[in-house]
Amino acid sequence: MEKNNNRKKIFLCYSDNDLDSVQSFYAKLKAAGYSPWMNDYDILPGQEWELAIHEAMNKCQFIIVCLTDNFIKKRGHYNKELKLSLDILNEFPQNTIFVIPTKLEECETPENLSKFQVANLYENNGFNNLLKSIESDNINRKEIRDHYFNQVNENERDNHNNKSDFFI
Repeated sequence: MEKNNNRKKIFLCYSDNDLDSVQSFYAKLKAAGYSPWMNDYDILPGQEWELAIHEAMNKCQFIIVCLTDNFIKKRGHYNKELKLSLDILNEFPQNTIFVIPTKLEECETPENLSKFQVANLYENNGFNNLLKSIESDNINRKEIRDHYFNQVNENERDNHNNKSDFFI
C-alpha cells in the first residue's frame, strides 16, 4: 500500500476489554500509512477524555467500530461514541463510507449497524477489504463534519442559555 495516505485519520471505537486486539489493529493501520486514533494512546493525562474523543471524531475521515462479543454485550462510553458516529453519518450524502463496522472476531452485528457491510478482520482478506473501503471514498468530510459540529455546538449553547434563564 502507498504511504501517501498517511493523512487519512481513523477513529477507533472499541471496548476497553479488547485493548490487546485493538492495539494490534492500530499497529497494522499505522504500518499501512494511516493515522489511527485510540483513546488509550492519544488522550494525554489530564485531558478531558470526552472532549478529546469528540475532537478526534470531528477530525477523522473514518470511524471504525471494532466489533467483538465484549463490545456488543457490555455497556460503556463506546456506546456513546457509536451513537455520535451514526449521528454524524446522517449529515453525509447517502451511501458515503464513514462508519465502518469491523469484526475483530466472529460475533453478531449490532442492530444499529446491520445495514452496513462489515469488514471481517478474522478472514484471510479482511484487512485488505477494509483498506479498499478506506481508499474508495473521496468526499469533503471536513466540511460535512464541521457543519454537524457547528449545529451541535449551537444546540448546546441554546440549551445552556435556557438553563441559565431557569436559574435567574
